[in-house]
Amino acid sequence: VEVVVEVAQVVESFFFSSFPPPPLLPPFPLLFFLFSFFHLLCVCVMTSTLSSKGNIPSQEVGSLIGHTGGVMVAKFNGNGRYCLTGGKDRLVKLWNPHTQLLIKTYKGHGFEVTDVEASSDNASFVSCGADKMVIMWDVTTGHIIRKFRAHGNRVNCVVLNHDATVVTTGSYDSTVKIWDLKSNMREPLQVLAEAKDSITSIQSTDTEMLVSSVDGHTRVYDLRMGQMHDDQHSDAVTCARFSNDHNCLLVSTLDSTVRLLDKENGSMLAKYVGHTNKQFQVKSTLSYDDAHVWSGSEDGHIFCWDLVRSCRWIAMNQPCFLFTNCQHLLSLVNASVLADLKACDTVVSSISYHPKKVVTLLYPCLCKSFIVPLFFPYSALPCHCKHGSGRGKSVENTTTRPSRVEKK
Repeated sequence: VEVVVEVAQVVESFFFSSFPPPPLLPPFPLLFFLFSFFHLLCVCVMTSTLSSKGNIPSQEVGSLIGHTGGVMVAKFNGNGRYCLTGGKDRLVKLWNPHTQLLIKTYKGHGFEVTDVEASSDNASFVSCGADKMVIMWDVTTGHIIRKFRAHGNRVNCVVLNHDATVVTTGSYDSTVKIWDLKSNMREPLQVLAEAKDSITSIQSTDTEMLVSSVDGHTRVYDLRMGQMHDDQHSDAVTCARFSNDHNCLLVSTLDSTVRLLDKENGSMLAKYVGHTNKQFQVKSTLSYDDAHVWSGSEDGHIFCWDLVRSCRWIAMNQPCFLFTNCQHLLSLVNASVLADLKACDTVVSSISYHPKKVVTLLYPCLCKSFIVPLFFPYSALPCHCKHGSGRGKSVENTTTRPSRVEKK
């Protein structure tokens, strides 16, 4: 089908370049009618191609039960063999997702845990929470290696560098702080205070750091050159991350839109719509091979888009003589959803992919976490349900809500 579409594009481009659209009634109505019909046929072929679902997860095969409150975060470790979860019950739990086995529980936070990050050697991990604390843990013993008060308000996100010697935190107080874990300093190495509202996500590489905030900005810091590149968006940014080739940015905003941006000039390469994200922090991610875009939704669904095909057709802007609103039809093709899965009853707040394998899909929620069979990488998606687990285990009676994005 893709070969047919390629041929159709070449022929269509030749027709439209040879016979541009007339301002009034064309002199050869039948000829232009045939051209328009051919154009519409190409659009239909593209739509059918993009709607091909392939191997999409559809069946629950397992669950991780252990938290007594809403699960705020779920992430895989460096090699993808285990996963860490943190919740409103102030606990961090280590799991084997392959056997659904709870390995260890870590206690130390005074309020809900908002983020976790494992080191590359899997010997330690860091967690942060609404108690304004950042804690570094020893995985094997469960002892606290280091604990410090990082911010003046709740800490929303935390990341470790590759050597686990530097930790970066983002907070509701609008600051990003960089800490040296090798020294006993109580003060941060550096404070980044360019944001005007709450920090929602941080991602760092060896040379760059990407920060998003509720003020509608994404900021890329070049650590070698000491420069910052600032992109402004139409609404509050709930999540931003690098593509795996580090050439693009995937940005989620509160207008129920996920955008793919060019990192160098900030131009929009693709736009993905269909999910709902207007009040709470909903994170999106890319598959490990950058083939698909995945996002949670406030209605409890999980959405998947094809990244390459959406980029491929987004540049099309050819006229259509039969329909004056043909460009809107093409925009529907660009926003085609490959998968729409019902995950839970409330918000699916984030997704975390397995870093290496193409096996299945995993997501946790307030009362349970499912592993959905799929020829795609593992993913961990926290959500916030209030129903029973289906195994006779009860959950807390109070309704648990995810993190609401409030502008200052």
